[in-house]
Amino acid sequence: MKLDHLRYFDRLADMLSYTNAAKSLYIAQPTLSAAIKRMEQEVGLTLFRRAEGVASGVELTEQGRIFHEYVVQALERYDTGLNLALESQNESDSLLRLGTVYSMKGRFWSKAIDDFINQWGSLPHFHMEQAYSAELAKQLKSRGIDVAFAAMTPEAAGLNHVHVWSQSLVACVNVENPLAQRTSITLDELKDERLLTYSAKSSVSPSIDELFGSRMKEFNVVRSFDDELSLSSFVSSHSNNVAVMVYSILVNAFDDVACIPITDAPADFHKIYLMSRNEPHSKIVGDFIDFMSSYEFPDIFAESRNAL
Repeated sequence: MKLDHLRYFDRLADMLSYTNAAKSLYIAQPTLSAAIKRMEQEVGLTLFRRAEGVASGVELTEQGRIFHEYVVQALERYDTGLNLALESQNESDSLLRLGTVYSMKGRFWSKAIDDFINQWGSLPHFHMEQAYSAELAKQLKSRGIDVAFAAMTPEAAGLNHVHVWSQSLVACVNVENPLAQRTSITLDELKDERLLTYSAKSSVSPSIDELFGSRMKEFNVVRSFDDELSLSSFVSSHSNNVAVMVYSILVNAFDDVACIPITDAPADFHKIYLMSRNEPHSKIVGDFIDFMSSYEFPDIFAESRNAL
């Protein structure tokens, strides 16, 4: 049985959706389906059954639930054993397994990594993971990565964290929308607009709830989006849509949208933290945490406006 297939099984057992699990694993859904079918044939058990009324949804059988419990333990022991073996050969001294949210990647991110490499004095071996904040916290706790740039979520409870970067809240509008001429805007001025924003599962959602408070019902808000890329795409394709979102480099994929600061929100509306496990670290991980904890990341929204 392939190790990758065990990890596929574990992810599907957690997410209970072929579509979502395949997306999070960055593989095609047929690949995931074939791997699970191969596993079931090898173990001689039916591990999943279709969930009624949910497209691509599944649920664990009783046999699948029992098997999953021990697969989780086996993967944790495998990862721990591999890390210890690497350390015993001094191979982990230059290995840094780094996770980051999608919105962190950009020129300023590359510069921060380059600055660390220059201080480190040699080229470390980086293993990079990109995912949403909740998934990165899970990977940290399961020892899949060493450190992560992520927002605070319930999954991050118990992890060490230090605030390193913030994102501003903006109104993203189509350039054909009259609001695109504004230099700033308030929430009250958006009451007549169709507003798009994050779904409840997003790490930004709690801050959105706090900002709107009990006034949420006064607005026409659609809350079904995961990230700035999907929000920007709906603004790009429909000039009447307005997205209330945090500014990120993902907006740069569209040349027909404009971002306007929302004055009701603080400049550090959405905070990104450098997270790690509460345990002794290898030298490179410890040095990376120390370096990035004091690194001055730029305000990319302010820089983008100054460039106009």
